Amino acid sequence: MKIDPYMTIGKVLDNNVATKRPGNANAFEDMLKSLESGTANKVSPGNMVGIHQGLNPQKIKHISIAEQALDLLQQYADMLSDPDITLREISPVIDDMNKMKASLKQVKDSLSSDDALKGIAQDILTTIDSEVIKYTRGDLTV
Repeated sequence: MKIDPYMTIGKVLDNNVATKRPGNANAFEDMLKSLESGTANKVSPGNMVGIHQGLNPQKIKHISIAEQALDLLQQYADMLSDPDITLREISPVIDDMNKMKASLKQVKDSLSSDDALKGIAQDILTTIDSEVIKYTRGDLTV
């Protein structure tokens, strides 16, 4: 249940609690149900996610690229944990990780230094770099 920031407690007390008798066990539950049905239709556009956070299409694209890189790392980790998968089968994922490095580097370079996503992109980029180096150097064995 969302709380309407413009609703005052006086309105709640006048409409619901004052008319109920203290002996009624379901008074509080009835009051909550009436508030829940009444406020569900009163959601203002100001409560939409992202409007007050300053998300623009470029920022959303950057977040999407970071998510794709994380998904690729998760796929790589899943493949490494599966004993039936050979290193040769992992090779296409390594190639995709190399391609992802370029776009992730562009994301990192385009962000301001105080943006938290820049640090996340740097961490993902470092992880991808280290995993690609481990694979190409031959540190992984089956």
